[in-house]
Amino acid sequence: MCSIDSSLVAVTRYSNEVHFIRVTNVQLVKNRILKIIITAWIFITMVTCTLRKTGEQDV
Repeated sequence: MCSIDSSLVAVTRYSNEVHFIRVTNVQLVKNRILKIIITAWIFITMVTCTLRKTGEQDV
């Protein structure tokens, strides 16, 4: 589980990566990329993101 503050968003689209983008000085800045090595469902809320894995490997 990882926390997301009010200036950070998580974006994913049909891939094995979640891109975290931060708003800094009115600009979008790439923050980090979470690479997922297994098939997973990702649940993202306004405060935290939770990864619920469906395989046996860790991410």
